[in-house]
Parts: sequence; C-alpha cells; structure tokens
Amino acid sequence: MAENDIIRVEPVGARLGAVIKNIDLTEGLSIKDRELLCSALDEYQVIFFLDQNLSPQAQKAATKIFGPLLPSYTFFDHLDDDPEVEIVINDEKTPPVGTSRWHADLTWANEPPGGTSLYARALPEVGGDTIWASMTAAYES
Repeated sequence: MAENDIIRVEPVGARLGAVIKNIDLTEGLSIKDRELLCSALDEYQVIFFLDQNLSPQAQKAATKIFGPLLPSYTFFDHLDDDPEVEIVINDEKTPPVGTSRWHADLTWANEPPGGTSLYARALPEVGGDTIWASMTAAYES
C-alpha cells in the first residue's frame, strides 16, 4: 500500500480493515490524497478515520471521495429529510432492531451502493463495536 509523507495507512485485521491516520477530512484533499484513500479502500475493504469532527455536510463531502451518493430508503429516519443521511440511534430508549443482527447494508436494492459511510457521534464507554467480515475472503476460502 502506498502512503504519502503525511497520510498513514495502518492495517488492523488479518483479512480486512485499515486505520487512516494523519488526516482531517474537513480539509481539502489533493487528488493524490483522494487516490490514496480509494486505493486503501480497495485493498482493505473497510477503512477507519479516527477523531474526526464532521458535520453532516462534511461527512457527505468525505464520502463522495469514493463515489456518488445515493438516496437511502430504509426504515431509519433521515436527517432534516435529507435522503442521503440516515440517523441510527441505539440507546436505552431505542434499542437496536434489525441492525443488531448480521446484515449487509442495502444489498437488497435493485442497484446497491458500492459502500456505506458510518459516522458515530456518541459511543458507549464499553461495547458499541461494529463487526466487519470480508465476503471476498469467505469466497476465496
């Protein structure tokens, strides 16, 4: 995996996943930076950006690095009626429903997206982990 002088890509799993370090997604990224991020996503299938402070518009802009946004029509509420931003709340008042089981986002759609962007605004001190699995590795084995 190529890196540049600033952005670091650190693998975190045996089959998939990498943390992208030394990046602020709210700042303008060069074409080379964007290509690096796309390459990291292709290679590691899931990439994580830690310690980001994103508005919904900034999250959408960062997600567009990887391709066009598609509206989502699921059972979640949308932020300010924006069809591209869903709100998922799991707490004592709204326990998880379908997302608490194994699933793959929007694969049921006629034209499923190439990926999903998830931005956590509040996390519990313990738990709250999202588990990822590589269907590529499953297929190849």
